[in-house]
Amino acid sequence: MRYLNQLNIIDLDRGKTTGYRIEGTPDFSMFNHVPEDYKYYYHGAQCDDKYVYALYFGKPYNTLGPNVPSHMVHVFDWGGNLVKKLEFEHPAQEIWLDRETNRLYTYFEPEEAFFRIDLNDVMKR
Repeated sequence: MRYLNQLNIIDLDRGKTTGYRIEGTPDFSMFNHVPEDYKYYYHGAQCDDKYVYALYFGKPYNTLGPNVPSHMVHVFDWGGNLVKKLEFEHPAQEIWLDRETNRLYTYFEPEEAFFRIDLNDVMKR
């Protein structure tokens, strides 16, 4: 979700959606407030059989422009538990997962730069 620190997982077999919110973060009642108070949490997600990888911003919405980068991916298991925070120095606006090589690729448009994260290494730490 973009404006809640929450991951929604859709069970296609059952037609059911379950939301998993990070403990201590705002719930839907925050939408009764002024939009300038909103935070922008997630932009894009990729998944494999074990995890969901979500590009995390966590910044006030009104401070974001078209070229504001993220430097973190939140990794969730399929039970909605946050299992790891992957921090990286390079900027990112988009992510893609190569399931064959178990690598996560990031892209930052202003620099036309791609970066690679080897999940075999970072998920062991």
